[in-house]
Amino acid sequence: RLLSVQHLHILDAKTVNEARAGYNFIRGNSLGIETFKDSGFGIKRANANDFPGLGSIRIGPTGTNAVAIGNAGTNIDASNSQSSTTLVDILSLIRGRHSVRLGGGLIYYRNTLNANNNRRGTIVFQSFNNFLIGAVNNSVYADGINIRVLRATDYSFFVQDDWKLSSRLTLNLGLRY
Repeated sequence: RLLSVQHLHILDAKTVNEARAGYNFIRGNSLGIETFKDSGFGIKRANANDFPGLGSIRIGPTGTNAVAIGNAGTNIDASNSQSSTTLVDILSLIRGRHSVRLGGGLIYYRNTLNANNNRRGTIVFQSFNNFLIGAVNNSVYADGINIRVLRATDYSFFVQDDWKLSSRLTLNLGLRY
């Protein structure tokens, strides 16, 4: 979603003010569709109603082509919303041989992340034999604070002078922050 508004105000024949405002919003949700449920395999989880499906069951050493079924929830139970608000004002002046522009801007960024990584859990077996006898190598179940709200503000200011020294030479001077 994008909204932008601009207003030009002519103060006199040699003075113009330009004001702009904008808003941008992007949302992305990623929800898993799981065909298997852990209850079908005799596995009980406290959060099975909130995060249905089968956690990740991996058979084989780490770093190899292990056999895996299910999904721990990594990169699927997530939402992300980003927005930015922009405000800009520029004043343009013509005075004699000088054409001066000065102004500033502000951009406010907001990013809200909600990642439920590993909410279904992961169970790792080193080998198929270990899987058959139920000897688990390790397991992970994630819980805790999963929402992050990131904010930042950028400020900018500038002044620019186009000084016409002669009909064939113009000097452009400026400062920007």
